[in-house]
Amino acid sequence: MPVIISEIKEAIRYYRRIPNFRKVVHAVERGEETLPVSVQVQTVSACDSACVFCPYPYVSKTVSQGVMEWETYKKIVDECAAFPDLKIFTPVLQNEPLIDKNIHRAIAYFKEKNGGRTPVQMSTNGYLLNDENIKNLSASGLDYIAVSLNAINKETYEKLLPGFKFEKIMDNIEKLISSNHGEMRVIIRFLVTNKNKDEVKAAVSYWHKRKVMTEVIDLLHNRAGSVEIKRLKAERPVKRIRRFLNRFWFNIFTDCCVIPFRQMYILYNGDVLLCGNDWKREVILGNVNKNTLREIWNGPEAVRMRKLILEKRYDRILPCSGCSMPDNYDSWR
Repeated sequence: MPVIISEIKEAIRYYRRIPNFRKVVHAVERGEETLPVSVQVQTVSACDSACVFCPYPYVSKTVSQGVMEWETYKKIVDECAAFPDLKIFTPVLQNEPLIDKNIHRAIAYFKEKNGGRTPVQMSTNGYLLNDENIKNLSASGLDYIAVSLNAINKETYEKLLPGFKFEKIMDNIEKLISSNHGEMRVIIRFLVTNKNKDEVKAAVSYWHKRKVMTEVIDLLHNRAGSVEIKRLKAERPVKRIRRFLNRFWFNIFTDCCVIPFRQMYILYNGDVLLCGNDWKREVILGNVNKNTLREIWNGPEAVRMRKLILEKRYDRILPCSGCSMPDNYDSWR
């Protein structure tokens, strides 16, 4: 029961933020300065997996790769840590964060500069979780670690993440949940596809019995046209109350895609993306090594893009034109 209560609390915390979407949109319409409430940073661009629903294996061969300079990271944190309405900080963007051997140092630096006001969340495939990483992440002040498992059976897991071994990931998760990880909260995540849709219910039940929080994501989308999902989409997605509430709340409080109005995405080289789904890097709003985050967020290119989105002119924005996200919310189209 405590696990279920925790998940309900997390859902309520999420839905309480949705009414503010309209407030932000109205501020943009009036030409007022705004700031992001969520910041994602790519400290390293690499990933060690080849998930069948992810663009990384293909896109990584066509765009530059690298590691963020520490001075660039410090500049980002020093600025955004002081944003008054920052709700979440995520040192993950289109990558596997545990490849960065200094990720725990990066988290600790943010927590120090932010004074612990803003939660830090990490998403990982969990394959590099070992005793040392678990110990360092726990000590860093990380608030949430979400492990993308996506299956409860060996065959399904190894189909979705080719090259990875089910026994190893399960052993890593076991180390994580049995460790003394302090205040760090563990979440096991499942993205619903036609490969795993029949086992999600059993998987959630299993982890609840283990007293571990779960998150089911039944919104499989094409990452702004960067990956084909038709062959993976579940014919009958998992029907959960959150799916209903998503449609209900978003349709009331949003008139268009809200992602570029609330979330800031910063690549390893300092480039700021319009949207985290833009794996091809087709719209760059600026670079943090040349301008402040505030200047980029409220700059002419960002303003121009948001105006097009307010008009639902997704066809005039390269990543948006092929994105399937708006198809999931009636008000966005």
